[in-house]
Parts: sequence; C-alpha cells; structure tokens
Amino acid sequence: MQNLEILANAYSNGGLFFVGNHLTWCDLFAYDMLENILHVDSSFLSRYSWLQRNRQEVEQQPNIAAYLKS
Repeated sequence: MQNLEILANAYSNGGLFFVGNHLTWCDLFAYDMLENILHVDSSFLSRYSWLQRNRQEVEQQPNIAAYLKS
C-alpha cells in the first residue's frame, strides 16, 4: 500500500484522486479493494493518510453517496 500512495502522490497533481482532479475507475477500484481490507482490519487506513482521504472523497461523490445509502 505504501507504493500505491507513492504512485498516487506522483500522478494526482496534489489532488485527492489517483489521476488529476476527477474520479476515475482507479479510485473506484481502490475503494472496493480497501473496503474488503477494512472488513478484516478496520484500522488499516490509519497508516495511509492519502488513501484515507481518497476513500472519503470517493464516498462524497453524489452518485456514490446515493448508492452507499441504498
């Protein structure tokens, strides 16, 4: 995961998404992968601040938020 954060910081241009300032399939893939990990270890993201912020940003997207509420 540390390498994933390094890559994200290199390509995100300082934003909260993996590629630029817009949600992409990379963000959705990471979100899904992290959800599975968090079911096993709920404190996992505490070590990865960028991934934690990315996850929160994905959850705040209107269509994603509506889906998660349903």
